[in-house]
Amino acid sequence: MPADPSPSYEELLALNAGLALRLAQALARITELEARLRQSSSNSSRPPSSDGLAKPAPKSLRGRSGRWPDDLPVVRVPPWPRSPTRT
Repeated sequence: MPADPSPSYEELLALNAGLALRLAQALARITELEARLRQSSSNSSRPPSSDGLAKPAPKSLRGRSGRWPDDLPVVRVPPWPRSPTRT
């Protein structure tokens, strides 16, 4: 006598409920782990040594001068005197 391989409706409902529960648990864990990834020593009570090798860029204490480093003042030079024309 061959066994029926298809599950009953009640078995499918139980399986679906179990999978829905596992999915909810996995999504909660993902949310918790993503929140932990966003933490650093600057926004939590963790020590700076736990930040790893990716250090934030140092902030300069000097203010900006408003000029680019290679921005030199423009010096206006009059055109060279023309040589007399020969006729």
